[in-house]
Amino acid sequence: MATAAAFIAILWWGRYLHENIRIAAILFIILFGTAGTFLGNRVRGWPAIEAHVATARRSWASMNGWRYVGQRTVDDVAIGLVLPRGWVVKHTIAAIEGSLEGRDARIETWALGSAPGSKRRPSRREVVELAASTGTARLVAIRGGSTIDPTLVQPKWVSPGEFGTAPVSFSGDAEAYERWGEEIRQLAERHEDLPFTVAVGADRVIVFTYDDPRPETAERRLALARAVADIVDPSRR
Repeated sequence: MATAAAFIAILWWGRYLHENIRIAAILFIILFGTAGTFLGNRVRGWPAIEAHVATARRSWASMNGWRYVGQRTVDDVAIGLVLPRGWVVKHTIAAIEGSLEGRDARIETWALGSAPGSKRRPSRREVVELAASTGTARLVAIRGGSTIDPTLVQPKWVSPGEFGTAPVSFSGDAEAYERWGEEIRQLAERHEDLPFTVAVGADRVIVFTYDDPRPETAERRLALARAVADIVDPSRR
């Protein structure tokens, strides 16, 4: 509305302006209006997406005997295990908690903001977490993509390609890789998804990847986490 009014005004008063100035003013109004519309859609877009995710997860939780939590405080251990460099966790979105074959489980979205000094843009990541006794071991499998920068899902502590080669590379404890690496690799290679990280450590397995509001996607990721948990902690199979 404001852009249209400004455009009409410049056409009217532009009769008294030099042609170059009039053209420059018109271009400025068009660019200003386009930028304003884009930013407005971005601002209105996140809440709409978050509401959609919350509705889908609330329904899924109700049908599967889980509990809808919504926003919660993320523990520093999980952040340290999977968060990529350049981001901070602003808050969680639509967290749900429950049990899967005797293991405590959680699915949530992390709202990521740029860390101080970083040029990362705000983003969202889905976090699927399952309890598993891992001891002191720490191991991460990174399944990259051909067109997406793997550092967008790569924990900031890892050394890329420390073990193994593409499409699944590993980083972490050499002993853990020798014990579990090959089985986890096979699971990761068969799992069809956007680039993702499977992290083992701190008595949990986490699948960290791009946010997707569809419950069936979360179910596949939960199945991957369960399969990895069964490898590292077979006592609960």
